[in-house]
Amino acid sequence: MSMKRADFKTLLNDLKISLRFAARNVISFILGMIGVLVVSGLLLGVIMLVTFPVLIFGVGLQRIAEFFTALGVGLEAMEGTAILGVLMMIVAPILAPFLVAIGALFGMGREIVESAGTSASGVFEWYKRKFFSLAGAGVLQFIIIILPVALLVMTPIPTPLATPNTAVLSISSALGTLYFLVVGGMLSMTFPAVIDGHGPFDAIRVSVSMSIDYFDRVFSVWLSHIGLPVVLLLPIGGASFTAIWMSISPVSILAGIYGIAAFILVVFLIIPAIVIGISRVYLILSGEERESREDEHPNINLVGDV
Repeated sequence: MSMKRADFKTLLNDLKISLRFAARNVISFILGMIGVLVVSGLLLGVIMLVTFPVLIFGVGLQRIAEFFTALGVGLEAMEGTAILGVLMMIVAPILAPFLVAIGALFGMGREIVESAGTSASGVFEWYKRKFFSLAGAGVLQFIIIILPVALLVMTPIPTPLATPNTAVLSISSALGTLYFLVVGGMLSMTFPAVIDGHGPFDAIRVSVSMSIDYFDRVFSVWLSHIGLPVVLLLPIGGASFTAIWMSISPVSILAGIYGIAAFILVVFLIIPAIVIGISRVYLILSGEERESREDEHPNINLVGDV
């Protein structure tokens, strides 16, 4: 069967390969993730340090204060969804450096799939080389995926202090989840497409086109990999699990250990596996994956070229 089509065996193989690749490059991913987050934070700090003096001396403190006062008055008159929409549109550009960091991880994922390994320094090359394209793609995905989900969830809350209707909140939350799974799947190949050389808008077009032409392949890898952290973290959010945490007993200690272990697994193994799995499927669908990557036991380095 073609690797561009999905069946149960292909799905299991996707999960097995992505988890194995992630485990054998875990140190590189940890160092890379920490590094790009630190760089993103520093970059955001530099932007703020440069922007604030320009605003203060160019616009003036009084006008800035008047602007925020007017904004506050306007937000008070809005409904919950409108407030959220305005705030998230403001937040999206601020998050751009961190969205680039997420996109740069797909550069590491591509290196792992293509050349059997990567290094922590590789993510910085992608961060620098594709900064504006990744930032654009990240902001577009934030607006297309996250903003509508947040608006759907906030729809039952007319004002920030109002008590939402439970039934309506449940329905809107379910619709938000469905929207995230469908639209997130359709745009799941966006970052790999940017890494492949496409611009932000073209990368979204490529991703949507792949999700239509290879619906089963794209959504099988998307849903299966997204399901991994959900399965691990779902017990932590359960009411009974929370009640156990609040008590002091051997069971609560075990629950705490499980919560910490699940969080570590998701951050340092599952997230890299998601990145690698999606990158690998993108290369398969675009016809760029090397035959050597199809081996049952590929020769993968532990950390980078070591």
